[in-house]
Amino acid sequence: MLAAPIGQHLKVLRNVREHWDEWHVDKRSPLRFRTQWPNRSPFSLTRTEGDQDLLLGEIVSLAELEDLAKHILDDLSAQEHG
Repeated sequence: MLAAPIGQHLKVLRNVREHWDEWHVDKRSPLRFRTQWPNRSPFSLTRTEGDQDLLLGEIVSLAELEDLAKHILDDLSAQEHG
């Protein structure tokens, strides 16, 4: 399970993208996204200032996601060899 809030943010993005045809309907994930992040687009891929990072939907940092994945893989490797 991914750490909150990144896991929650990814779930909202996944749901919005999976049901993109409901983007303009006021229900579930589209409504949640528009309410929590009113001036952002779930369909965007944005570079941060200085090109240090990319943001999915303007809410999920790919650098943070990569660090989290490395941490999870390190933990799994330690469990396997421990």
